[in-house]
Formats: sequence, structure tokens, C-alpha cells
Amino acid sequence: VALTMPLHLHENMTQTEMSLTFTHDIAFAVHRVVEKGLNVTCCPGDVRGEAFNIAAEETPTQRDLYNTVAEAVGVPYIETVTHNSSKAVKLYPDSTRGALVVTKAYNHLNLRPT
Repeated sequence: VALTMPLHLHENMTQTEMSLTFTHDIAFAVHRVVEKGLNVTCCPGDVRGEAFNIAAEETPTQRDLYNTVAEAVGVPYIETVTHNSSKAVKLYPDSTRGALVVTKAYNHLNLRPT
């Protein structure tokens, strides 16, 4: 099985690392915030008024992600065409700043992503 059309990527995003999040990790983080906020486990000051980035440790590029998916479904090669236009694929969120920093969630919520 081969794709008959190339994958169109925005040229600024081909080497930009991105963050992915598993639903289980979000649920775990929400649970920990509620526990701490209600002082069930301790330290409500660690979570009140705070925001936390929740993401996996792996930070693939779009190309890496597509290659992983292609391998899983048996597609041997995906041709890539880069564009500087709105025709290119942009994954949500379309952050061009790279991977999220999750250190605060590790320290305050004891998050260890799946």
C-alpha cells in the first residue's frame, strides 16, 4: 500500500518538535490538582491559581509522527512537500515554539506521562 498523494507540510514546522498528550495523563493531572486544591494530599498553594503544561516526554516533529503512523499501517514511504502557505497541514495546536515545558507538572503534581 502506498499513498498516491504527497503529505503537504508548512516549511516552518518540518523540524519543529511538538507535544502530544494522552487523555489518561490529563485525567491524572486534574485529579492531582483537585486533591491538592482540597488539601486531601497536601499543599493547596502548589495548585491554586497555577497553570500546568501536560504532555508526553517524547517530542516528535510532524514528519516523525507521520512516519510512525505510516509504519503502523504498513505504508513504506510518505513523500513530503513543504509549503509556505495555507495549503500545508498544521496540527492543533499550531504552536511554532516547539515542545511544552512540563517540569512544573512533574514537580507539583508528580506527573509521569504515559
